[in-house]
This record gives sequence, C-alpha cells and structure tokens, in this order.
Amino acid sequence: MATDMIPHSFKNLRDWLKLQIDEVAGIGSSCGMTSPEIVTYLASANLLHPKVAEIVTLMETLEEKTNDLEPHLATQLPLLRKAIARAKTHPGCVPSTVLAMQWKGDSTEFNPETARPNIKLTAMNGRVKVEGNKPGFEAYNLYSRIKGQVAWKAIAIRKRKFPYYDDSALAVPNTPEVREYMAMGVINDEEVGVPSEIKEVVYAG
Repeated sequence: MATDMIPHSFKNLRDWLKLQIDEVAGIGSSCGMTSPEIVTYLASANLLHPKVAEIVTLMETLEEKTNDLEPHLATQLPLLRKAIARAKTHPGCVPSTVLAMQWKGDSTEFNPETARPNIKLTAMNGRVKVEGNKPGFEAYNLYSRIKGQVAWKAIAIRKRKFPYYDDSALAVPNTPEVREYMAMGVINDEEVGVPSEIKEVVYAG
C-alpha cells in the first residue's frame, strides 16, 4: 500500500514543514533542485507552517482545558443528577417540565462491574479515528499495540468524548502495520467494568 510522503496529521505536518524550512536550502541543490525551485518550495512551506502550528497550539490548548475540566465534572455532575432525580419525583414536575428542562434520561440500569465501552476504528491519512461510546462511564482510557505484541500502551487517559484521533507514527516508516485498540471505562479516575472488544485496523500512515 502506497503512503503519502507528506504527513496528514496537523502535529506531524507542523514538524515536517519545519524540517523542510530548516534543511531544504542546503539539501535541495544536491538533489537537483534549482534555485527558483528551492525559493518556491520554501515559500510554500513558510506559508503553511505558521497556519498549521496555530492549529496544533489550539488543539493542545483544548486538550489542556478539557483535562482541567474533568475533575470538576466528576464532582459536580453527580450533584446535578441527584437534584434532578429528586425534582422529578415531585407531583408538580409534570412531563412537559421534564421535556422543557431536558431532564429526560436513559433509565436503563447501569452495572459498573459488567458494563464495557464500545469502539470502532477507521484508518485515515495520517491517523486512526477511534469512534465509540462509554455507556454509564464518566470517561474512558484507550490503549493500543501492534498486533502480535503482548503489552498495551496507554494513548489516551480519562477521555470524556469520542472520537479520538491517534496520529502516532508508524513503528517502521513507510511500512503498513496492523494496530489493535482496546478501551476501559473510568469512574472516579479508576478503571472499572469489562474491557471493550479488541478491534484492529491496518494503518499505512
């Protein structure tokens, strides 16, 4: 399977563009690039790099803000749920009120000992998209490994939302690999329940 020589994930693309900017002036001529070609090449890289770098910074800021929010959600959401559950038992809380306040929730009983997250994988250019759900859990931890390996590597901790994008590099550059992924549910910062089914995907970078 052919792979694109230019990375597609924003973080990897940022680093790749920086490498081009730093090195092509010295290396380009030895590879047969003319001076005008080098100038045009650098112009393209210099145009793209700050725009991609800004996106990476925003993504990292969002990740930081999300992590900062998680402990507050863990303590405050149960208080809100408790208050809503009590209010819904009052005779004055009619169905139209529940609907207007968006208090209608899933009444399915949740057993944290037997519940499990569900995941679905899609190989994309430059990353693997992990979709899924975490029924009843506050968050999930995500693990991956190369098929055939025994040990799992944690790649996402206490994530509250799907999808997750894994843009980690290939173990061997330009060599497609079969990756396996598994998720665990999290409540109060502790893994509980049953691991998700192990899913695999062929990833070519």
